[in-house]
Amino acid sequence: MIVWLASYPRSGNTLFRIILNTVFKIPTYTGFMSDDDLAIDGVKQNITGHENLPLPLQQALEEKAPFFDDGSTRSMQLKSLLDKMDAEEKIYVIKTHSTNNEILNNSYRCILLVRDGRDAAISMAWYVINVHMTVKRAWRDLVSSSSKGSNRALLLFILVKRTWLRLNLIIGRKQSIFRQILAMYVANKDRWSKVSQSWANRAKGKTALVYFDDLVKHPVESVKQAMVELEINISEVDNKVPTFSELKKIHPGFFRQGESGRWKSDFPKAELAVFEGLNHHALNMFGFN
Repeated sequence: MIVWLASYPRSGNTLFRIILNTVFKIPTYTGFMSDDDLAIDGVKQNITGHENLPLPLQQALEEKAPFFDDGSTRSMQLKSLLDKMDAEEKIYVIKTHSTNNEILNNSYRCILLVRDGRDAAISMAWYVINVHMTVKRAWRDLVSSSSKGSNRALLLFILVKRTWLRLNLIIGRKQSIFRQILAMYVANKDRWSKVSQSWANRAKGKTALVYFDDLVKHPVESVKQAMVELEINISEVDNKVPTFSELKKIHPGFFRQGESGRWKSDFPKAELAVFEGLNHHALNMFGFN
């Protein structure tokens, strides 16, 4: 059985997976415009219960491109693989940041995690700075590139660029860098709307909606209720839920604040106006007036 765990980045996807694993002992998977950041950054504790997808599906995902419902051989092969997985008794909870139409406009079960887009945007910008664009990641990519035939010159350039970024942060240009990243990666796009609305408004398939704030306040109850809505029975195996301070110790760059409403003070007015203009329909639709 397939259960998509769909969301725009920084909306509680990793927290949901941690609860599934630590409390309910249900493993999770990644691979559709998503990775396990904790594993990538060398966190030894597998707190998300991350497992590899079946090998045929891993091979199908090697080409980093959407799977549109266009009747192509590539898309039909993916559909065959997913149908077989969905027919199994085993539960495949798969993290994705794709829109539904980027995965064949499928009708498999879905849990949609939604966070106020303005908070998600702020968090995404800091994620890019503190996690994605670190020298550590660039260096690891450069080292591993030799075995994969990647463009080492490009990766070396990225390493130098990220070193320059870290130096600017050290000398006190943090807010300036943050604003540049926010404008470049987040504020001028409507990706938050597209991802959230594509799953909420799909014509076929059951979708359980979980708000970020509810997940943070009532993690176990939120996870259990979402699975109930999808007619999946799960039982608590352990009642130990990691605290935010415990998670922050595991990966301080990834688990930054976990708060709502920070956009009111942290989102620069010019960029905020652009973001709200592009995403106002979805903000209203999900109750973020």
